[in-house]
Amino acid sequence: SSYADKFMERIIAMAIPTTTTSSKRELDRILGRIEMQRSRPQLSMQIMSRNSILLLQRLSIPFETIDMFINFFNWKNPTLTITGMLFLTLCILKPINLLTFPLFYICFEIIIPAYTVQNPNTDEGVHGWEDELPKPVNEFTREFLLNVTDLQNHMLLYVNAWDFVNAWCWKLFYFRDEMLTWLIFVSLLALGLLVETFGTSAIAFCFPMIKLSLVIISWMLIILTHPKNRTQILELFYSEELRLKTMSLLNYYESKVINDIDLTSDEMEIRQIEIFELQYYNDDSKAWQFACFSKDIYPPNNHVRLNSMPIEESSQSNLQRRRASNDFNNILLDPLTLNKTLVEQLETGVNLEGWYLDLSPDHWVFNNYLQSVLEVDEDSKWVYDLVVMGNGVDAYKAGLGLTNGKLKRSRGDVRRRRWVRYAVRE
Repeated sequence: SSYADKFMERIIAMAIPTTTTSSKRELDRILGRIEMQRSRPQLSMQIMSRNSILLLQRLSIPFETIDMFINFFNWKNPTLTITGMLFLTLCILKPINLLTFPLFYICFEIIIPAYTVQNPNTDEGVHGWEDELPKPVNEFTREFLLNVTDLQNHMLLYVNAWDFVNAWCWKLFYFRDEMLTWLIFVSLLALGLLVETFGTSAIAFCFPMIKLSLVIISWMLIILTHPKNRTQILELFYSEELRLKTMSLLNYYESKVINDIDLTSDEMEIRQIEIFELQYYNDDSKAWQFACFSKDIYPPNNHVRLNSMPIEESSQSNLQRRRASNDFNNILLDPLTLNKTLVEQLETGVNLEGWYLDLSPDHWVFNNYLQSVLEVDEDSKWVYDLVVMGNGVDAYKAGLGLTNGKLKRSRGDVRRRRWVRYAVRE
């Protein structure tokens, strides 16, 4: 059986990818879980079946508790509902009851009934408490089947709760609406600072009012869940009139907040995206050959060149993927420094497809302080490695302090040119 389990695990590992995305965070998380599972039993249908049966035999109390809460809110037993609300009110007004209740429950609901079982009353007219330790149910009983059915149906409780929380988090915190997310960020940050600074004294001062508010809200909610009131509330909640009023009210306050707190800027953000095309000189064919596209200029004094390291993530096969993920140098430009025709085209919404050759390589060479190691060909717009020789030795690599009269300058075996495209961030 263990060999079959290992065989199935190998097949699953080969057939199913480790991750479904390119996220490094997700990969690290999955690899961490895989490493933790090495010390645990492997995936086995036999173990899964046995553990599922053992679990289902012990799920009676949780499912009975869920049914009790459902009956509590549905007013199936009004006495139980009112008694539970009175106890909840007592716990809110005197929170120490939350600690003492388990102690009293163990004393009077477990220990004393167990004592009466051990020492039964001889008087036949007095009925003792029936008490026995909860035991796993037999898998061939109706109660076990009820546990299986409840597990099947109550799985959706977690699924629906997870989907609800995930949907609201995605809507509020992940910039689906940028203005709303920034407003929530500022509000939560301010609230956190206030609570961190004045929270202890404020809660101590407002504690009586908080308890009174919780009592009122609890009783209002339980009254609203009464079957007679619930029908009217649901009809009102799903009515078209209420939906329209709610939407109009939300739109009004949203527009008011956006007008009062305007986080947008009137200035247009023009982004310039750059990539460098690298070529090397082939001594055999006596011609320049394409090497790769790279976001690095790859000058002679670059640590990649000095240590003879390969250029990572810059091969031609990765160019389309990097274009799709926008993995290029992203530079914020001042609109006043650009050509007026280009600015007008961008402002009017004309989409400039494709990449454009930078016809002013002197600027980016100067801005990156590479005049001493690169040479610009003004005709072809290629920028070549600048090799400075002194007595037959590469002066730059050897660090020779020779005078300019004794140095010979020539072009190296690597050249590059810069391609750019523009985009507007609104």
